[in-house]
Amino acid sequence: MNFHDLHFARFSFYVQNLTINIAVWTLWQMERCFPVAITSTGVKKGELFVADVNTQLKNKNITTDVKVDTDSNLLTTITFDEPAPGLKAILSFKVPDQRSGKMEIQYLHDFAAVSSSIGLTPNPIVNFSGVIGSNVTSLGADLSFDTKTGNFTKCNAGLSYSSADLVASLTFNDKGDSLKASYYHIVNPLLAAGAEVSHSFLTNENTITVGSQYALDPLITLKAKFEGKYNGLQKLVEDQNQLIAQMRDELQTAKMGQQSSSLMPSSSDIPPAHRSLGDSHMD
Repeated sequence: MNFHDLHFARFSFYVQNLTINIAVWTLWQMERCFPVAITSTGVKKGELFVADVNTQLKNKNITTDVKVDTDSNLLTTITFDEPAPGLKAILSFKVPDQRSGKMEIQYLHDFAAVSSSIGLTPNPIVNFSGVIGSNVTSLGADLSFDTKTGNFTKCNAGLSYSSADLVASLTFNDKGDSLKASYYHIVNPLLAAGAEVSHSFLTNENTITVGSQYALDPLITLKAKFEGKYNGLQKLVEDQNQLIAQMRDELQTAKMGQQSSSLMPSSSDIPPAHRSLGDSHMD
């Protein structure tokens, strides 16, 4: 291959007792615009020296990255950028690891994004994740399926809503064993509040977290948080009812105190004869 130009650059920097040298060669054939980039990296710490060589080759919408390290591992990644609008395909494998091969497909749209991968093995693991929605609402899922056991190793899903002053979400995690709901609300430029409630179907445990923050000035912000765990929904309801009853009792006590003080005559309302008679009895 006849290359018309050769560019070379070397960078060296030191981090404590680490010495890192990076050399970059960029070669290309001017009339075909066929770029090749070779990067070598070396790290030395004490008597140990680790190095690798990276090579990147671009041809139209196909990019090939090859990396060789001092452990004689060869990692190759081939990326097909937009064979169709919004589509990307990535093929990767590592030599000599025969089970490292993986094929990944990505699709990106204005209102949707999907990513799926499968291992290039006799019993591969299939991964899928996707989201659909807009800037206001979105719905997504993340799945992983083991073809050897025939079971889902990961199954998560979520729904979210967002606006200028409110963000709320509802998610199912741990293959549907846990449910979590959360929200964050900007009440005004100085005050914000948020809450999170999670429930575990496996242990029947509920966790509640409530927090708020208030900005006294641009440099000082007050934050408060309450967190509690409850075993079962009945315990949570009982605690809430107990708290409400206690607040009701305190309010009634305060009202009774105000009424009794308003009914009791003041000293200015008692005639002078009664006041003197009362004083003589006191004596």
